[in-house]
Amino acid sequence: MLTRLARALADAGFAVVLPEVLPWRDLDPMPEAADTTIRAIIDMIDDPVHEVHLTADLRSTPVGLIGLSFSAPQALIATRDPAISGRIQRVVTFGAYCDLRSTLHFQFTGVHEHDGQRLYIAPDPYGRWVLGGHLLRLIDGFQDAIQAANSLKEIARFSSLYSLDARHPRVTALVEGLRRTVPSEHRNAFDLLSGRLDDQKAHSHDERALLAEQLFEAAIHLSDRFDVRSRLHDVGVPVVISHGRNDRLIPVSEAMKLRTALRPQVQANLMLTGLVAHSTADTPRAAASRLREVIGFAQGLAQVFHGLERAATDGS
Repeated sequence: MLTRLARALADAGFAVVLPEVLPWRDLDPMPEAADTTIRAIIDMIDDPVHEVHLTADLRSTPVGLIGLSFSAPQALIATRDPAISGRIQRVVTFGAYCDLRSTLHFQFTGVHEHDGQRLYIAPDPYGRWVLGGHLLRLIDGFQDAIQAANSLKEIARFSSLYSLDARHPRVTALVEGLRRTVPSEHRNAFDLLSGRLDDQKAHSHDERALLAEQLFEAAIHLSDRFDVRSRLHDVGVPVVISHGRNDRLIPVSEAMKLRTALRPQVQANLMLTGLVAHSTADTPRAAASRLREVIGFAQGLAQVFHGLERAATDGS
């Protein structure tokens, strides 16, 4: 989705940089990669040595950031850096999380709260594959769960490479095949993380919630940057928070939390749509409904980036 959006913006006349963040390309969710990447982009734009690779002198041009999924809140946090903040005019997030604890709880149980209601939606296990693959061995009792962790990483890479939903037969076959290579003492955790038994009641709610909490604690121990909410009060740039209403990886309630976590004086617009979701099965099925969503979403984004263009023209 990010590549398609970048091409659309470039076709509309915007200068677009789509960086390859090596840790994230390898599905390593380390948050700090955002800072170094954004600094490098700003340096490239502002350094006249790079003008030969650009279509115009962009040194005085306002810069907008677009962040997707787990990278989105890190793009927001990065704007607190004085070396960056003066150049960033606005941030657009797609499918961002605000509270990692509640996000992980949702990813294991499907339960989240929205508009004061306790809701359930079948969760996409992709987030569990990525975070489980990198964090499982940081949990007490799982330090030697090498095969389970590597198997989760392999499932995530395979699904991402071929753009396959977790319910695709090729993915489920891979999960079953890799499970046979996981030592018996780690298979219960592998089943919880892989989503193998999500449609069954093989694990209790408490068992799922416990592993979610353990992964959260491991993430915070690895990097306190995973604690997004406590860092948002210093964000001052205008923000557009876009989220899929039926997102099965990061629930829409996280978009609401993100909005309320920002200071009241921050200009923050919320755009909920049926188009922006992590899973292909989450998009509207009816053609007419999808067309209305496309038009409305495109108009919203046009206003966002037209505002950025005006800022460049006005010198503001």
